[in-house]
Amino acid sequence: MAKSLFSAAIHQRNCQKEKNKAIGLSNWSHKNISMDKVTRYQEAILKVLNEYAKIKPSNIKNIENQVIADKANNHYQLMRVGWDKNEFIHDCVMHFDIKEEKVWIQCNWTDIDVAEELMSYGVARLDIVLGFIPENERALTGYAA
Repeated sequence: MAKSLFSAAIHQRNCQKEKNKAIGLSNWSHKNISMDKVTRYQEAILKVLNEYAKIKPSNIKNIENQVIADKANNHYQLMRVGWDKNEFIHDCVMHFDIKEEKVWIQCNWTDIDVAEELMSYGVARLDIVLGFIPENERALTGYAA
């Protein structure tokens, strides 16, 4: 019995290798495919954040945009830090997380559609979650629920 289960497992693995080879993934495992997807999504998020970080508010002189990237835990933010006259500014402008191979937009205090920007860099529409929308309303957004 154990030998037949082992043989079945070997056969299944070999069949998967053949399928992968047929579609050009000869030495890839499912884990590598997922890692590649997460890496692509990390790069897309960083492109959006770095592009927007170049834009500084014209009405606040002593402000700095900071891109915060925690790749190990998949947390990404654009922060605005500095002084506006006598008021200290410390604001999160954009916040993204990658959870279970989906990009979660946690906040976006800009007038750009960051979901569209992410899609232009290869993030699939159904891999984008609008985290700032209540869970029971996300199905209505056209993005992942």
